[in-house]
Amino acid sequence: MGLIRRLFGLKALEPGWRDYEIAAALYLKVLGFRNVEVGKGSSDGGVDVRVPGRLVGQVKAHQAKVGRPPLQQIAGVAGAEEVNAVFFSRAGYTKTAEEWASTGGVGLFTISFDDDHFDVLAVNRLGDRLRP
Repeated sequence: MGLIRRLFGLKALEPGWRDYEIAAALYLKVLGFRNVEVGKGSSDGGVDVRVPGRLVGQVKAHQAKVGRPPLQQIAGVAGAEEVNAVFFSRAGYTKTAEEWASTGGVGLFTISFDDDHFDVLAVNRLGDRLRP
């Protein structure tokens, strides 16, 4: 497919928000988590990915950096469920958000699409140390 795109000058289509959520769930599976669930969309209560009894996470495919309030929201859900919190962002995080996440207990990741695959990178220590 990449060769056809190069020959005809076609640009790869940008995945939608749901594709980012599925990619985040697959990443958690690669880390070794079992029973990873993807939220149902608009009525998911702010939880886009979930490992029952282990973690809740939110995924933002926006082009703007994520600030502190969405991190506080997922941390609140995680606290209520007594599980870990993670966040995946396409555009990254504001400095304030990164600082708060370390003390607020939220593992941060960036998630990007590169031509035909997703790349996920840990942003903070909590993200780097996330394991089942």
